[in-house]
Amino acid sequence: MNQYIISRNLSNLRKNLKVVYETKYNESMDLNNVFSELEDIDKASLIFNDTISNQSIKKLQSIINHLGNQTVIVTTFNFIQINENILFEILNLIGSTRRINLFNIENGKLVVEFLSNKQIQSNMQHNEHVLKMINKEIHNQYQKPLYNEKKLMQELVRLKEDYEELYEKYLNTHQRMQYAFRELHKFKRSAWTYKRKYLQYELILSNLDRINIYKSKITKKNLKKMLKVILKKVK
Repeated sequence: MNQYIISRNLSNLRKNLKVVYETKYNESMDLNNVFSELEDIDKASLIFNDTISNQSIKKLQSIINHLGNQTVIVTTFNFIQINENILFEILNLIGSTRRINLFNIENGKLVVEFLSNKQIQSNMQHNEHVLKMINKEIHNQYQKPLYNEKKLMQELVRLKEDYEELYEKYLNTHQRMQYAFRELHKFKRSAWTYKRKYLQYELILSNLDRINIYKSKITKKNLKKMLKVILKKVK
């Protein structure tokens, strides 16, 4: 649906019109209420995001006819989306009553400003010369890589979502690794505790082994000798 927006700047009392053409299909909107507001418009901004229908061009003609002589018209075209013949039909339509002041082409957008008739009257020869320059510049732009802002924004959003998903995986992995390191540290501490106990028991077992060895070497004969030695020392 096309949009028709009328606003007033209270600081300088200027009244502005903004029309955004977003569909190539016919619209059923009655513009009589819009026409009644157009006579004292200071600036009209016409934005063409898509190729418009013949019916919309006729309504555009009516809008231009209702604008006063004081109105400056600024048109903005997304010439990647708009049919070239329609684009120049619109420029010729406006240029038939107003003089082209300046134009700029950048990143697939063409901006053309038309002076008010109070500033200077339309000059067909001048406009034709400028339109030829615009046509040449547009074809030069076609040879350059054009960037579709909408697609770039979609890619940026997708990239952001992919980054967030990857970062979430990183956090989960990092948390699992932290948990694994904590458990490993606990295991090492437990293992060292068990190792100390094992070393203690190993010493006891070693002593028991010695006792058993010595015990196996004790005989009645050795025992009598030991008793004699002890008795001598006691005396």
